[in-house]
Amino acid sequence: QTVGTNHKTTKQPFIPHKMSLAKKANTETLNKLSALATLLSSLRDDNSKKSGPGSDATTTTSENDETETRQCHLSHWRTLPDDVATAYQMMQDGAQLIKASSTKYTLVGKINPDDGVAINNDFEKGAETLTTAILILHDPVTGCGSSTRHYAREAGHGVLNALVALINDFLNDESADHETATVKTGALWEMCDIVGKVPKGNRNAIRRDLFLWVGECQETFEEFKALLDLGVLAVGNESGGDFAWDDFCAGVTEDQYTEKEIEVAKASVALVKCSRGTMNVVLKACECVGAQVSSSDDNDKKQVLLNWINELFERAKRVGDGVTDLGVMLYPPLALDVTEGCDPLSNELLAQVTLQKDSLLNVHQHILDHDDAGFIEMSEDVTEMCGKLRCATQKRFHEVMAAISKAHTI
Repeated sequence: QTVGTNHKTTKQPFIPHKMSLAKKANTETLNKLSALATLLSSLRDDNSKKSGPGSDATTTTSENDETETRQCHLSHWRTLPDDVATAYQMMQDGAQLIKASSTKYTLVGKINPDDGVAINNDFEKGAETLTTAILILHDPVTGCGSSTRHYAREAGHGVLNALVALINDFLNDESADHETATVKTGALWEMCDIVGKVPKGNRNAIRRDLFLWVGECQETFEEFKALLDLGVLAVGNESGGDFAWDDFCAGVTEDQYTEKEIEVAKASVALVKCSRGTMNVVLKACECVGAQVSSSDDNDKKQVLLNWINELFERAKRVGDGVTDLGVMLYPPLALDVTEGCDPLSNELLAQVTLQKDSLLNVHQHILDHDDAGFIEMSEDVTEMCGKLRCATQKRFHEVMAAISKAHTI
């Protein structure tokens, strides 16, 4: 306001505007979604409890304790129990309600956000239905394994996160034209559709994990096989030396193994190949025993068979995780150095190779000792292949040890 002829301006006192209906509804919905997301984050894919906020540490140390407190006890294989089938239908219903409501929410929100307040109730209802279904699948009574729980929980998180992003687009700036709202609606649709593609039941979830690990083993093997095919790094091209343009054009790169590294790498990559073969055997072994679960009418026998499958999967999981850890250490230059005065074989790479070898042999042992219960049947092809993989694993491990020892004499 201009006062007098000096054209001085005085500020008017700030009068806060009443929060719009849309902003109030969006804020309340976000608070509820945040509580549901926190609830999902508190769930464990196994039966252990978190040691603290956000902690992923396991609470067990011994193999016996791990079996009792970490592993989930499976109650089904191919056929879904009624409560599990109902939970999956609830997940689908909740996701579809959110998906259908998101389109109306975006269209109405661009015109008059206050007219879309009622849609928030559908969002909340859909999110609560989805979360309740995931809680049911995490209840030990349903007999869902760690993979089954994991895929359900991750799908739920994806929907909630995408829904929060969409609502925030309208909450942060009600006067905006919300050009990104259409994109975020599409992202939410995609997350809702993923819910319908979640592997249903223990068999499908376990098989998806095993196929993923087979793929990772194959990719790791092919990547390092290509490095090995480049041959030995030429003398003078080691890290720190001059790297000629002609060498680069000829396909010679610094990402190659030196003379003392290449034999170590060859044996280690061969161990990755053993890991891939072991995963394929695990798939076949699960199918052999799973068929007996489906054909048996003896509940006690079924539980023994399911426990055997679950234990095999847990052992295979260590192999799958180990391939990733081993692959990280196989990029040149290799970690072949050891602490002065220590055994040349006490380096980090050999430690990881040893861990992978032990994980593989644990899988092989479980399959080859399948008949300890007296009635678990296994096809001859599976046992024969498993026996060959066990011998190959031991051989490759000794080759790694020999190559590392030799590397310290070059």
